[in-house]
Amino acid sequence: MSFITGTAQPSAAANPEALFRDLVRLDHGPKHLWAHQADILRDYLNHKNDPDLAIELPTGAGKTLVGMLIGEWRRRTFGERIVYLCPTLQLAKQAIADAHATGVSVVDLTGSNSAWDANDRFAYTKAALRT
Repeated sequence: MSFITGTAQPSAAANPEALFRDLVRLDHGPKHLWAHQADILRDYLNHKNDPDLAIELPTGAGKTLVGMLIGEWRRRTFGERIVYLCPTLQLAKQAIADAHATGVSVVDLTGSNSAWDANDRFAYTKAALRT
């Protein structure tokens, strides 16, 4: 008898826009990308190797989804660990809920690191999906 160890990673999509189409979203998750979000995701591919990159959008224009898709695509494609920072706990909780609704695998590492769930810490460290 053999045991398979490690976490199976989903195959990487060709780009963040394609990843959005592949994600299994909740009923209340976004059904489509807005045109400007798709444009930004396409333009991002021209800058994916830039060491510093900022994406600026007005309030309510879908920055969270764009950032989550880029982060999830990089995690799946390059095996990178991704940190999505928020200035307040309320925004962090909202981003976590948005990620889950979109089908993006995230873990909540807010608050004191001594209080983090051990499985969440391990999933982040290994850049692995949490099931």
